[in-house]
Parts: sequence; C-alpha cells; structure tokens
Amino acid sequence: MSNSSTVETFYTVFMELLNDISTIKPNDPTLMMVKAAVSVLSTEMIINQFMNYTEPYKEKILNKDESFFINEIHKDVKDNSFAAREINKVRDIWCDPETTNDTKQCIWKYFTVLIKLGLKHRYG
Repeated sequence: MSNSSTVETFYTVFMELLNDISTIKPNDPTLMMVKAAVSVLSTEMIINQFMNYTEPYKEKILNKDESFFINEIHKDVKDNSFAAREINKVRDIWCDPETTNDTKQCIWKYFTVLIKLGLKHRYG
C-alpha cells in the first residue's frame, strides 16, 4: 500500500469511526463539529494528532488490553483541547455499563486499524 493510499484509508476509517460514534451518541452537539473540522483539516494533521495520543499505547491497542480505555488514555489527555475531548468520548462509551461487547469489539477494530495505518504512515 503506497503512502497516499495509506493516508486515504486512514481518513476513510477515521470518518467511519466518527459516524459510528455519532450513532452511539446521537445527541452530542460537538460530533457534528468534529466531522466538519475533520473534513477541512489535512489528513496528515489528523494522523499526527491520533498517533500523538495513541502511539505510546500501541502494544495495549494491538493486544486489546482494555486498560488503554479504562486507565490510560485519559491520563495523557489533561488539556482541554478539541482532540482531547473527543478521545474522552470514546473512553466514556467504553466505560458505559450499557456498552455491549459487540460495540467494544468494533471500537477495537477501528483503533487497531488506525494504529496500524498510522504506524505504516510514520515508519513505512
């Protein structure tokens, strides 16, 4: 897969994740803003933001270690940035007792694919 197709695939998968989160949290007013912002930002910027937050946890993501969602990801998201708030939404979904195992497996698939694409983009 060439770097340009990696970038395109990352963007597509990332948008699918946002669409699925919108389905889970249909009344969340910031998700529409996120989707609009993502559509105008460079995919390079999106990949870098995603990887900056998740790459330190790549082993936990690839091994489906749920401590990534429960204990880890929110520690590094101490600022109140746009990206930080959105990452915490995924954590909130994960920790919600009504979230099904199927939904959690779907989240793992997204994060696994995104981290693999992000690593491929960064390191070839």
